[in-house]
Amino acid sequence: MIRQATIGDIKEIMEIKNQAVTLMKEDNNEQWDENYPSKESFVTYIEQKEVYVAIIKGELVGMIVITTLQDEWYENVDWSIKLPLYTLHRLAIKEGFRGHQIASSLLTFAKKLAKDNNIAILKADTYSKNKRMSNLFAKNGFTFVGECYFNQKNLPYLCYEYVIDK
Repeated sequence: MIRQATIGDIKEIMEIKNQAVTLMKEDNNEQWDENYPSKESFVTYIEQKEVYVAIIKGELVGMIVITTLQDEWYENVDWSIKLPLYTLHRLAIKEGFRGHQIASSLLTFAKKLAKDNNIAILKADTYSKNKRMSNLFAKNGFTFVGECYFNQKNLPYLCYEYVIDK
């Protein structure tokens, strides 16, 4: 089951985020760290009703942020469609549940949510060292469309899109 997150989920969300940081460090990927993304940012996303969580047998096992806002660094990317859009952020799966298609289920959910709300395109990015996320996007039909730089990183972020069929 996938549902909208509530503020009561914040502890579990932060545990999953911290587990993701550990995995990223093991992969030599400094996309996230102990301070980023912050608890405050997740609280804001929850208050804006933009966090969705995957639940299995009552346990929160994954999360994704789906927002209608587009980051300013996306303006220099050659997207197929500009608007209306959803931007995907903060996709992470709880340790012990990775490899069970939960991340793909969250992306499928985002595609359906977009179609149901007449959204034309899903946009996403990941740090170029995040091979796991790049592979996930490719596996789920997303197309690589370019690179952008932000967060004072030396390497680019890779931008992906999924155009919603009408």
